[in-house]
Amino acid sequence: DVLENGGTGVLASRDGWLNRALAHTRGAEAAAVGGALPLVLWQGAGAGSRQTIGVVIFTGAIFATVLTLFVVPVIYGVLARFTKSPEWTARKIEEWEAQEMREGGPKPIAEG
Repeated sequence: DVLENGGTGVLASRDGWLNRALAHTRGAEAAAVGGALPLVLWQGAGAGSRQTIGVVIFTGAIFATVLTLFVVPVIYGVLARFTKSPEWTARKIEEWEAQEMREGGPKPIAEG
């Protein structure tokens, strides 16, 4: 929506980050991290294997959250500099089609 309204890729990235941050701080990530904590912290028989599994789940959930909240928006911000909005693309297609019709209709594709 930000790009469609004339905003920059950085604004769109920030807007997307805020939307994802709210979704990830609540919900599945919090449940995965919270569910892994007892596996990491508990002692007793079999604690070694449970702690290993808990550490993998805990660090995986944290890594996925960091990747989603920080790395993806940065990559989007870099790539957004090289793209145009969907409306710009639609206007260009309409201009090309109108120009083609003024010049006598679509040209056949040359077989070669």
